[in-house]
Amino acid sequence: MDEFIVCDLGSEDGTREFLSEREGAAFRVIDSSIAEPVEDWRRRNAAAIGQSKADWALILDADEFPLVAGGDLKQALSRVEANLLRIPRHNMVLGEQGLPVSLPPSLDDYAKLDLYLTPLAGHRPQLGPTDYWLKLVPAPKLAVRPQMLAALHAGTHSATLKPGCDDRRVMSQDIVLAHAALSTYPRFARKIDHVRDMFRLQEGLPEGFAWHWRRWADLASRGELEDEFRRSCLPAHQIETLRERGEVASAAAVLTSLADKGARPKALA
Repeated sequence: MDEFIVCDLGSEDGTREFLSEREGAAFRVIDSSIAEPVEDWRRRNAAAIGQSKADWALILDADEFPLVAGGDLKQALSRVEANLLRIPRHNMVLGEQGLPVSLPPSLDDYAKLDLYLTPLAGHRPQLGPTDYWLKLVPAPKLAVRPQMLAALHAGTHSATLKPGCDDRRVMSQDIVLAHAALSTYPRFARKIDHVRDMFRLQEGLPEGFAWHWRRWADLASRGELEDEFRRSCLPAHQIETLRERGEVASAAAVLTSLADKGARPKALA
């Protein structure tokens, strides 16, 4: 049976009402707020995941979508022998009209959904005035066997397993996450308003935590947030140029490339 655990951080756009209609034994909602200390938030989420009876917990944000070679997520996870799986994450390319497909993407969308491939150079790279964050590849996310989970780390990009558990981690070669970090400007602006409130209410966040959010918050303070969004929406000829340069590829091509690296997930050093 599928289970869903959703953490709602004080949404005000109808999301909580949407979730309330679905709550039940297999659909749990954790109510939180941007004022709750991050450590408390992570601890409560890890505890909820640890209570799950599922074989795997795939830990995602609301704007992240798993794309799977062959389309069967459960089958892909069933082939993993480790207790923790890191899943590559790529930002979706925005065209002049925004996202090229409806969300969540279907298997038929993989060939027309473009993803950015530019590695993130350093923990917090310097972006110039004409650059845009979307072109970078963000850190991977993870899937974990719930009964093995001890703690989640900042950004839910990694985790600590319980003592005695095999903590070998592997990188997936048949699942990627498509990150719809931007879709429309009004949604983007609301998100950054929320982020600015979070930074105001939270104390002691690590300096490198969510550096791209901090950048966007700074741009919003200077009245330059919409410029960042416009730079991120590319005309077709520019996307084609990036594709020729190897900086952009379709989700189908990315999954094929991962599969070509080996039939089994690659162990991380």
